[in-house]
Amino acid sequence: MNLVVRAIVLSCLVDGLSACGPHAHIPNPPLPQFGALSRDDSFAQLARQLAPVLYVQRDEWFPLERVVAVVNPQRPIIGYHLLWRDDVNGSGIPFTVATDEEVVWVGYDSTRAATDVWTY
Repeated sequence: MNLVVRAIVLSCLVDGLSACGPHAHIPNPPLPQFGALSRDDSFAQLARQLAPVLYVQRDEWFPLERVVAVVNPQRPIIGYHLLWRDDVNGSGIPFTVATDEEVVWVGYDSTRAATDVWTY
């Protein structure tokens, strides 16, 4: 087999392997858009006020990549989605960026005081 044919076969093998398995992708944070919450927005203030305090070990090697708060418009619950990079999930799959997501929910009452905390 000549050198050109070997290069083509090798290229096909590499392209085929890169398509195997699930690929995790952490998108860039969205740019502020029309209608995005501002610091003066009451939901944004509530989400900041009730955000749980996270303590991370100094030697933690899985960095916390992003936290997103989602305020439920119909129920008094806020979901805090934590996205970690390089966790074990998917780390054995070639060409995959392993990630892990955890969620913390905070319930609150009519006075906007936290009443419950759930996690997954």
